[in-house]
Amino acid sequence: MTEDALEWRTSSGSGTVYTYSELIQPPTEADRDRVPYILGIVEMAEGFYLFGEIVPGEKRIDVGMAVRALAVEGENGIPLLNFVPAG
Repeated sequence: MTEDALEWRTSSGSGTVYTYSELIQPPTEADRDRVPYILGIVEMAEGFYLFGEIVPGEKRIDVGMAVRALAVEGENGIPLLNFVPAG
């Protein structure tokens, strides 16, 4: 297997924010009503990284913050990966 090959991994859903960016300009017209929102890369407890939206609620997002993965139904029933603060 090459280093960049994809593979299925099992996860507890726990991780920490590795990096993030708050989008204040909508990337498309469809996103106009969503801004601002946060996209980030989360290092999962098992050592791999996942990309998704971070939904902080009332908490302030910071690198190293503990989060948990949450599957949500997106537009047209397509599942999306979100992250919410742990605890």
